[in-house]
Amino acid sequence: MLTVRIDATEVKRWMAAANNQLPYATMLAINRTAKMVKDEIREEMVRVFNRPTPYTLNSLMTEMATKRNLQGQVWLRDVWGGGGGVPGVNYIGPAIFGEGRYAKAHELALRMAGILRNNMMVVPGKDAPLDQYGNISGELIKQMMSGLSIGREAGYMSNITAASRQRNKGRAVYFTMGNPPIGIFTRQGGVVKCFEKFVKAPSYQPRLDFFGLGQRVIDEHLQNETIIAIEEALRTAR
Repeated sequence: MLTVRIDATEVKRWMAAANNQLPYATMLAINRTAKMVKDEIREEMVRVFNRPTPYTLNSLMTEMATKRNLQGQVWLRDVWGGGGGVPGVNYIGPAIFGEGRYAKAHELALRMAGILRNNMMVVPGKDAPLDQYGNISGELIKQMMSGLSIGREAGYMSNITAASRQRNKGRAVYFTMGNPPIGIFTRQGGVVKCFEKFVKAPSYQPRLDFFGLGQRVIDEHLQNETIIAIEEALRTAR
């Protein structure tokens, strides 16, 4: 006769170790999967957006799970770089939900000054100097706002001394053209150039499948990551 027995004491010890390590293993699996979700969405942003800036690509954030809170989240940063930044949902939201783009800070200032109508938005003019991402630099925007005596930049020109005016007498002059205005122009050395033009604000169609892509990554990887994390946790259990 063969007798098959299990050492109940050993089984109980193993089960106790497994129960103690389960929250830790679950936390590991969630956080590793959340990172995969973030990385996949970031790659998709590179694919669907035209020359996305580092600000755009870094707008994603991950809230990590803990042993007490077994839930991780991937979403958009509330504010980039602290106070004064642009909430990520304002910047990326239209590509996810399909809606009109939120106004940029200097667009809001132009509207408050009565220069830009509420149904219009700003795009770079044909003569505007652009950076590698196809945007006008923040410094040039500040100069433009100062030249038009708008908002916080209005004091920029008032601080220029007589000597500095003489040194910079060839500085570009900013002005609007049209009634209602059709854009912002510069005049320098008798040459007029289009710096920004005003266009009707479009309504965007969704093009970043944030939730669909994220769920596919979760469905594909979470279960396997959970198994790996449990095995790892049991090996390292004290």
